[in-house]
Amino acid sequence: MPKLVKNGQLGDDTTVVVTDASMLTDAVVESADFVVSLDLYNQLLSEAPEKAAKAGLLLNGDQDPASVKQLVKQVSLICIEFPVFTDGRGFSLARMIRDHFDYTGELRATGAFIQDQLFFLKRCGFSSFVVADETKLESAIQSLNDFTDCYQAAADEPQPLYRRR
Repeated sequence: MPKLVKNGQLGDDTTVVVTDASMLTDAVVESADFVVSLDLYNQLLSEAPEKAAKAGLLLNGDQDPASVKQLVKQVSLICIEFPVFTDGRGFSLARMIRDHFDYTGELRATGAFIQDQLFFLKRCGFSSFVVADETKLESAIQSLNDFTDCYQAAADEPQPLYRRR
């Protein structure tokens, strides 16, 4: 089972990824956190708003930020999928969701990112990470604090270093 690193703490990732509306049974809606694609979320909004109210969003890096702008205030969990560790579009999407859309809920990184990217994912505004490799969990948590000071402003520190002195 994949592990979830959330706010520096380790736990199990129990989130259900719903790929089809037929998977949304009452048991899933009532007993688990679940995320759906943007298309399925929009479908739920029109057909079953009570289910949409409990759903989180599953986005990928090539998602048009304008298509989620109005929805971010309605969801408490947004997962951004990284298809390969060399795809940096998820970083940009996270930063836009946090900074430009003022999203305050949980922003979760999933997919093929590597441990060396965790600190920078946190700087972009991610608050949780699904980590598949169980042998490196402790070092993954430690890598969230790889650097003590950062010069630039970011989602986790809105003031640049020269303003903090």
